[in-house]
Amino acid sequence: MIASFKVSGFTSIKDEICIDFRAAQNQKLKNTRYENNYFSNRIAKSLVLFGKNATGKTNILKALENVLKIIKKGLDLNYHNKLINKESEFISYILEIVSKKNEIYKYELKFNKDKILFESLSKNSKEIFTFQEDKLKFDSRQEFEKLLSTKSTDTILNKLKDSKTAIIDNFKTLIDLYSYNANINYYDYYDSYDYTQDESIFFQKWWVDFYNKNKDAVLNILSKIDESISDFNFIDLKDNRFALVILRNDTEFAFDKESSGVKKIIQLIFQFVYIYNGGTKSAININDELDSSISTISLIKLLNSIINSSNNQHSQFIFSSHNPLIFDIDILNPAQICIVSKNKELSTTISSLNDFDLRGDKRKAYLNYLRGDYE
Repeated sequence: MIASFKVSGFTSIKDEICIDFRAAQNQKLKNTRYENNYFSNRIAKSLVLFGKNATGKTNILKALENVLKIIKKGLDLNYHNKLINKESEFISYILEIVSKKNEIYKYELKFNKDKILFESLSKNSKEIFTFQEDKLKFDSRQEFEKLLSTKSTDTILNKLKDSKTAIIDNFKTLIDLYSYNANINYYDYYDSYDYTQDESIFFQKWWVDFYNKNKDAVLNILSKIDESISDFNFIDLKDNRFALVILRNDTEFAFDKESSGVKKIIQLIFQFVYIYNGGTKSAININDELDSSISTISLIKLLNSIINSSNNQHSQFIFSSHNPLIFDIDILNPAQICIVSKNKELSTTISSLNDFDLRGDKRKAYLNYLRGDYE
C-alpha cells in the first residue's frame, strides 16, 4: 500500500506536490469514527481529491498510475517525455510503498527528454541501488554495476527484471494489483457503438464464471446502487458472448438498458468484490471521479460499508470527486481530504484539509469548501 507519493514536472504539475496517506503521529484512531478508515499501520484506506474543473486532479491520478506502470513495465521514454511540464526540464517521482511486514520501500525516479537522470530504491532507509550520472551503485549485486553504468532510457528495475534479485522482486510484487479507471462510464460509451442491430453489450465466459462464483458479493454491491435488484443471470449469445440480465421481482431487465449508475458499478465490480471477499494482496485502485453516475447515498454506502470497512485490510482507493456532501469529516478524516488548486502560474497545487484550522463549525466543512475557504 502507498504511504506517500511525490511528483513534479508532470503535465500541469510544475513544482513538487506531495500526498501523504499516513495519519498524523499524534492522532488517536483506535475507538474513534476514523478507526476503520485506516489500516493497522495507520495508512489511509481511501483518499479523495476535490477541486474545481481543470485544476489538475486527473493529472495527479495519472501521475500515480504512470509511476506504478513504470515500476512494473519499465519506462517508455518516447511516450513519457511528452508529459513533461512545459516549464520543467524533467519529471520526478518519489513513491513510498509499505509491505505487510511494515517494511518501507522508497523508489525515486527522475528523467528528462533524453535519459534517466536519477533512480534509486531503498528498504527501511537502507540503499538497495542508486543510478546517477549514468553510473549504477548496487553493493549487493556488483556484477551489474559495470554492465548497467551507461546512458539509460529505461529503468534499472526493468533491466533487472530477469535477474532474480529477491529484494527487487519483492518490491515489485507490492504493486501487482493496481487499476486505473478514467472518468468515463465504459458501458455507456461501449453501448454507443452500433455493432449489429440485434447485439447487446456482451460479456465473455470468464466474466460469467466470475459473477456466478461471487454472486452474493456482486448482489450485495449492486444493492448499494439499486436496492430493488434481486438477482442476475446470463443469456448465451454463442461464440463466447453472454448478455447480462438484471432481475427485479422476477422481472428481467437487459443490462444495456440499465442506468448509468448500475453500469458504473459493474465497471468497478472486480475492485469491490476483492474487498468483499477479504482479498489478501495489497491492491491500489485509482478512480477519476468515482462518483460519476453514482448517487450521493450510494457513494456514502460504498465508502462506509466496503472501502472504509473493517473487512478491507489490503485495498486502497484514491479518487477524485466533485460531490461536496462527502467533503464531510464525519465520513472522512481531514487528512483523507485533499484540495487541488492552481496557483498564479497555473501550476497544480495540493493541500490536505488537515492543514487548515478546523476549530470552527467542523460539520460545515463542505460549506467552507464551496465558499472557497481552502483554496
